[in-house]
Amino acid sequence: QTYKTDDFMVFFKPGYERRALTLLSELEYFKYIPQKITGNIIKNVPVLLEDFGQYPPFGGYTSPVYDKMEVVNREYDEGYSFALVGIHEYTHYLHLLMKDDFPGILSFLFGDIFCPNIFSPLWFLEGITTYTESKLDRFTGRLNSGFFDAYMGASVYEKKLPSILKATYSPLEPPGGFGYYLYGGEFFKYLAQKYGEEKFKEFFKSYSGSVFSYLSPLFPWLGMDRTFNEVYKKGTLELWDEWLVNEKAKYKSFRIWW
Repeated sequence: QTYKTDDFMVFFKPGYERRALTLLSELEYFKYIPQKITGNIIKNVPVLLEDFGQYPPFGGYTSPVYDKMEVVNREYDEGYSFALVGIHEYTHYLHLLMKDDFPGILSFLFGDIFCPNIFSPLWFLEGITTYTESKLDRFTGRLNSGFFDAYMGASVYEKKLPSILKATYSPLEPPGGFGYYLYGGEFFKYLAQKYGEEKFKEFFKSYSGSVFSYLSPLFPWLGMDRTFNEVYKKGTLELWDEWLVNEKAKYKSFRIWW
């Protein structure tokens, strides 16, 4: 069955009408957050309320290539039950499908696999979504959970702040794959506080319209660095180190009591 508005088409199995309506209403209520941050609006977004059973492996999934976003059908403990995952995935959808100029032509001819943002590192992809999910209110989202702050404080205390290499390749040591969300989200929060949230839209527009963005995985100085320099007048590594200096000052009094 389907519930539909101008922006979303929610697909669900019979019997889940209440949850589908909750998901749709919360997506509609909070959609302005990722739309404003990415600068992108897409109509008729397919949203699948997916049932993975009692122990789903994750909260949601977005496939820009196959044109859909999924939200796991389960009961959530937090307020705005489905919005936390729904807005996270909707941000992915809007961000990943941005394309302009020559990349827009490639995407039109060969499919959305050529959208430039797909070629961004995972800390970048998950960082902006962690940032948007944390804007629903002061108590929702991972940046408001307290765990991220505690982890960064412990990192400062133990002098083990993350390099951008660790954030990019996520070694097996803690926080493992969770580091994409932790480091990326905290980095975006710093950029928003220091330089203004409106810079994100400017960055995404430039990155999605540059053919050099495809080179970011191998030659970041031609792709991502070029865009950071254009928008922030500083390179990726310079901004990353600036963020770490800020974390040191922020958590200089942090202590671990055993």
